[in-house]
Amino acid sequence: EALALVDRWDDARKAITSAWDRLQQRASRFADEESRRRFLHGIPEHARDSDAAAWLEAVAYLEGDRPFHAHEVFEMRWRAAPSDTRAAWRGLAQWGAALTHRARGNDVGAARLADRALRTLADAPRIPPDVDLDRVTSSCLELGATLG
Repeated sequence: EALALVDRWDDARKAITSAWDRLQQRASRFADEESRRRFLHGIPEHARDSDAAAWLEAVAYLEGDRPFHAHEVFEMRWRAAPSDTRAAWRGLAQWGAALTHRARGNDVGAARLADRALRTLADAPRIPPDVDLDRVTSSCLELGATLG
């Protein structure tokens, strides 16, 4: 019976897709992990095999207007990356979070996280060569971050 309710909820969710869905704001409403996983389908759940694969996947999510998903890719790579690039991936995860805040209408939070992302990236020992740092920097500045 509980599974039938989950299936009905899943059908209703598919029928009523909102901007909140893609920004994952309702994820905390689920009673169990299985129903949450069904709702969040598509969010990467594994560590990326390479910097290039992570960057390309995250950019695809960004171009598809799914900043939360991009943030998740960056975070997964951060956790799995070699120590010399870990800070760079943390900064990219902060950038993804900033973009998510902007999409949710939280411009102050977006600017603060974008500023933190720029600082984190500036202090990173190494930026992976596949990362388009100019794109990230200009996006952070557009979100209201400052260079300094």
